[in-house]
Amino acid sequence: MGFLHPAMLGIAGAAIALPLLIHFLTRPRPIRFPLSTIRFVREAVSQKKSRHRLRDFLVLLLRMVAVGLLGWAFARPLFQDRPWTDSDGASSLRRVVILDTSQSMSASQSGIGRFELARARATQFLKARTGLA
Repeated sequence: MGFLHPAMLGIAGAAIALPLLIHFLTRPRPIRFPLSTIRFVREAVSQKKSRHRLRDFLVLLLRMVAVGLLGWAFARPLFQDRPWTDSDGASSLRRVVILDTSQSMSASQSGIGRFELARARATQFLKARTGLA
């Protein structure tokens, strides 16, 4: 299995560290309360902390997996090395050239419109690829 953009895997690896960094930077800091019955408050805080610790870990893990999968998708994995054409020749092969009609194609170069130049080049390309030239 190969990748069309293998550099994206490195970027994804660096991006996976981002949720971890955000998690550790935004942790709630303990607040001290001057109470005489601090024992009950400490019990409530410890119970709440133990319940939320697993949930916070799972959310952090899911965020890191989501970023990793997004980077893997951007790397565009190639599962099979298939040929561009069939082995039996050009009989089942069709080529298509798409030309746009945007404002940039309406400009002229040396008195000839860019669209006409592109059409001529596309015709040359298709003739050279199909063996007609």
